[in-house]
Amino acid sequence: VLAYAPDPTVVRSVVAKGKAAVQGAEANRPQLTAGLSLAAPENLSEEHTRLNLQAAWEAGADAIALYNLGIAPESVLDWVKRALKAS
Repeated sequence: VLAYAPDPTVVRSVVAKGKAAVQGAEANRPQLTAGLSLAAPENLSEEHTRLNLQAAWEAGADAIALYNLGIAPESVLDWVKRALKAS
């Protein structure tokens, strides 16, 4: 699911709805990947990065895909590293 939002409450809601939708599937325990954007306006600070990653994991994401990684400034990559270590 694409969970592009600067608000972790929205990220949590989108991921939780996606997780609920796949949990009813019969096939080999489907996985849910949450897509988060590293670009503005969805990602404005290190705090946004950390809170959005945390919200996605807490809502049941099995994996997280980080979009715009290739064009993200080095400072944003540092945010991601710290946020992943904290989660």
